[in-house]
Amino acid sequence: MKITPETKKLSELLPISGDTAYEVPIYQRSFSWQEKQIVQLFNDINEEDKGYYVGNLLLTKRGEGLDIVDGQQRMITLSLFLLATWEFLDNFEAKSVDDSNNKGLFLGDIKRQLFIKDSPRLTLLPIDKDAYEEQLGVILKKKRGKYGKKSLAKQYSLIRKNLFNDENFPTIGDLYVFYEKINAIEMLQIYVPNLSDAYSVFSSLNSKGLPLTLIDLLKNEVVKSSNGEDDKIMEDWNSITNLFLDSKEQPDTAAITQFFLNNYDAFESETASSITKSKALFEYQKLLKEEGLSYVSKLKSRAVIFAQISGNNQSNYGEKISTQLNNLRLLDSTMAYPLLLFIFVNQERLEIKNVLLERVLEDLISFYVRRNVVMKPKSSNVRSKMVGLVREIGKKNLKGDHIYEYIHSEFVRIMASDIEFKIALKEQLYDKSAQTTRVILKEIERKKGKFFNKSNPDSLDVYITHGKKQIPRWSIEHILPQGELTEWWSSNLSDDPIKANEIQEECVDKIGNLTMTPYNPELGRKPFVNESNPQDSKRDYKDGGDNGNYVGLRLDLFINKSIPKKGEKIEEKSSWTEADIDRRTEWFVEMIVDDVFKMSN
Repeated sequence: MKITPETKKLSELLPISGDTAYEVPIYQRSFSWQEKQIVQLFNDINEEDKGYYVGNLLLTKRGEGLDIVDGQQRMITLSLFLLATWEFLDNFEAKSVDDSNNKGLFLGDIKRQLFIKDSPRLTLLPIDKDAYEEQLGVILKKKRGKYGKKSLAKQYSLIRKNLFNDENFPTIGDLYVFYEKINAIEMLQIYVPNLSDAYSVFSSLNSKGLPLTLIDLLKNEVVKSSNGEDDKIMEDWNSITNLFLDSKEQPDTAAITQFFLNNYDAFESETASSITKSKALFEYQKLLKEEGLSYVSKLKSRAVIFAQISGNNQSNYGEKISTQLNNLRLLDSTMAYPLLLFIFVNQERLEIKNVLLERVLEDLISFYVRRNVVMKPKSSNVRSKMVGLVREIGKKNLKGDHIYEYIHSEFVRIMASDIEFKIALKEQLYDKSAQTTRVILKEIERKKGKFFNKSNPDSLDVYITHGKKQIPRWSIEHILPQGELTEWWSSNLSDDPIKANEIQEECVDKIGNLTMTPYNPELGRKPFVNESNPQDSKRDYKDGGDNGNYVGLRLDLFINKSIPKKGEKIEEKSSWTEADIDRRTEWFVEMIVDDVFKMSN
């Protein structure tokens, strides 16, 4: 087998001159990166030193071009970063001849990196191709059209809105610095002449051939700091890593790395900036050299708490706090981990009783619900704010209620306003964030409903086995279904099938069209009502047939009480229209903003 590995900068992989073309082969999966991975890559490039290594690019020959066997998610995202750089720069108003000349030069360079003549340098799978080429079309002065709802287009919209903005790049010079950094990132290009060899290399890279991680290197430093107490220090080290196990009961490197980075930000750093992986090794080397076994013991006690906060181990903080921590994980609140770790580890010293801790967590949930719905403030700002709160609590020597009051006031200061929150809630909420939507519906039901009680315990966070997966027992149900409309649903929405499809596209993911049910597969695309066969309807579906209990839309949940109009009974309602969805959306919005997730001084 002939393998040709070579370290390449992005400027060499996507050159200004040259006709190297890449294609995503048909056996690959579609573009699947979400906000979390995209933001992480952006932050790594932005925060790490120039020449940052981002991973492997495994290639094999295809005609005149190259197939991407491994690394396509990263390559697509990097090309979208270049496109966003082009758009941000294109909208920049030059104020001098030099500015104008530099702008023209950079715009031309990026175009040549992304295109070979007028054809994209990257050819994606058919499911992504049209949306990708539509985004790139702006460089060719084409208007964006109908592909805005495709996953790739949505993620690019996120990149433009949340990453390439005046906040991240206040001056055009800052943008140029990022452009230089992105071109300087390095990938290990591995070229093999045929697909069978490529598959062998891919399998090796993803099983046993991975490069050393931060955790591998830290373990080496732990051993060096043992001072003859090898057994004891390795016992503590293994106790730490065994708190973070993957589905195969092996230490989860990503989770352990996350603990070490958050531990440093919470307890060791003196700034509001987050430690990077490359700098973490150097800093931990110093700490281990100075404190040795005592520091590893300290890490061990903190890791036990972090594993519960992050969900790697079951929480022993009681039902309410455990539920709150679960909600925060669903809300992707990892940026708040330094603050959470600092408070939980120092709970007694900071005089934070569980009742006060619950209030802090409640505020964090409300803050993150708003942040995820409005997408404000951006993730990197949230992280620095959370680390900054830790610093200020220490500097001000705050205790007890004063800690809560300070955190609350800071959240209110940086969060989206009620008006912004209401506007965003009226959009297609489920499409924006399914997990945030789930938290919203669960908390409304818990705080306002009476369905769950001592004889019917709350099961909204219970998971069940479905095949090889664990899925929530209660799932989100779209009343107006997703996917192709049945004849009943089409005629229910409009006499015109085209108009019916337009209504579905505009309304299906609004919160007013959503509820929760443990019978999602059974309800499927059933009509709202079927008078001749009630079991074949969402409204009247029963568990166990005609003699069972109502478990469809007549299930006695609080969130179902708004399905009929005020003064109307659910059994009297026979249709579900655009007006119903908008009415119920308004009902939800007022309750969410002014009651359940209220955040005010």
